Amino acid sequence: MSVFSDERIIEALKDFVSVAVDTSLQNHPDDDELSKFFRNAIQKAEHLPRQNITDFSFDGVKPLRHGITTQGLYTFNATGKAYGGLNTNNNVENVLRVLDDAKRLHVESPPNKLAELDYVASSIPTLPEGAIIARVFTRITPVPVGCSDLNKMVGRDHMWILRQEIDSLSRGVVPDSFATRIARHHLVDNIRGEPGKWRSDHIQSLELSAALEESGGKTRVALTGEFSMLSPSGFGKDPGGNLLPERGYTGTIEGELVISNGDIQSFQLIADGQHWGVSKNNAVAVPEGRYPLKVAFVLAKTNLENTVPPHGMRRWRDNQENYYCMSLDDLDVSVDSVE
Repeated sequence: MSVFSDERIIEALKDFVSVAVDTSLQNHPDDDELSKFFRNAIQKAEHLPRQNITDFSFDGVKPLRHGITTQGLYTFNATGKAYGGLNTNNNVENVLRVLDDAKRLHVESPPNKLAELDYVASSIPTLPEGAIIARVFTRITPVPVGCSDLNKMVGRDHMWILRQEIDSLSRGVVPDSFATRIARHHLVDNIRGEPGKWRSDHIQSLELSAALEESGGKTRVALTGEFSMLSPSGFGKDPGGNLLPERGYTGTIEGELVISNGDIQSFQLIADGQHWGVSKNNAVAVPEGRYPLKVAFVLAKTNLENTVPPHGMRRWRDNQENYYCMSLDDLDVSVDSVE
């Protein structure tokens, strides 16, 4: 159960303005103002003995060894003055202590009143014009008998689908970029932690076809297909330095896209198959052997909550091209935050 589902945490957070951000987007050697603000605040945070951020190189903005990360919970005011923080391995009591300390320190030494705050620009990628967002949910179901309860959790992500891909689908053509993005970046086990993505050469087979049906002014695009991915034994190491075993996922995929007068009315897709093996940062409590893994895609409402970039997306041009599975020069619209 999440720390933030605890009633005491929920009540304590009413005294704060909560912000959720992918901190890896701020770990970047080419500084921008938001990254500078974030790193300055967390570098000065208290409770450092409880976190491993002390081994983080802020000059190069890179960890000094494997497992070092800036992900965590930090409290600071609008000027960037830090009140405290926690890195990984948080629990309810630790979080409550950090929140209580922050409120106490704020009262003891309140910041000067700010008449005007400078806008701090973000370099987080934004949704291209005309694209749609699909929410992605991953579950192991049924959970194999005897394995860890961690496998009962739900993995979550977002998928960005480009307008040019929607136009192709509406004509019954499945773009390679659309199918490959699903396979490489979203048909993954992210139940217990950060998943490893599939490389292009890990896709053994990928077939996805579209069939059109016109009815009542609506175009229904039925999607069906099969997939098979395999990462060979020894491809990468786990946090302990051990070579990773073979990892694979094979199964079927089906769903539909409904379009009316050019507007997307619904999008849903379900992948169902057998998964085995582990990835670098998701190697804890994995079920033994093959286990049933389902990945569901459903059209999201375009609001602040759902505009968080997909896990496979990063600010750098090559990372975005890796996610879109195409050159950014081939996009029909420009992508923000790319120099």
